[in-house]
Amino acid sequence: MPKEQIDVSKAHRLLNAGPMVLVTAQAKGRFNIHATPWARPLSLRPPLVGVTLPPTRLTHDLIKRGGEFVLNVPSADLAKQVQQISAVSGHDVDKLQATGLHIAEPKVVGVPLLAECVGHLECGLLDAYEIGDHTLFVGEILVAWVERGTFDEVWRLEERELKPLHYLGGPYYAVLEAGFQPGERPAAHESGGERPGAKERET
Repeated sequence: MPKEQIDVSKAHRLLNAGPMVLVTAQAKGRFNIHATPWARPLSLRPPLVGVTLPPTRLTHDLIKRGGEFVLNVPSADLAKQVQQISAVSGHDVDKLQATGLHIAEPKVVGVPLLAECVGHLECGLLDAYEIGDHTLFVGEILVAWVERGTFDEVWRLEERELKPLHYLGGPYYAVLEAGFQPGERPAAHESGGERPGAKERET
């Protein structure tokens, strides 16, 4: 199959199909939410995750000061709120009030969860590394939660509104249609496999 080169400034989008996370952090009475797809497992024992944020973000400062954070996994029906969170700065806007999202009590950390999300990883900060124009925060997962009925060893992907929201890049989001094992035939895409934005580019 022929290959074509793409601009390196868009190369990260080849890896962007992981679930979005809404990072919540709190310190000295200030709370904020940051939306990013740049969160990854780093270790199983101990259970470590990494998330990268630009130093200019309020959440970056709150994680450093507070020493803990929560990775909240939004579902597909929160795409509008995720876009709103991405479009404004916590320095200027109360993102909870702007989006209508609600907080829920954590079990271990002092940072609230986002009640409408389908997954939550409460994390204690272990280390931070400056990497290019971002900081990599390494956290230990202290406790994890999921919406009942959405997860059974892996995401069940049964109800569309409860599927994790994935980010492709720019204004484009996606959801996984179905899981499968090698040798099985993946389920057909509901919309016929049309690329995001294809109609816009063709007109």
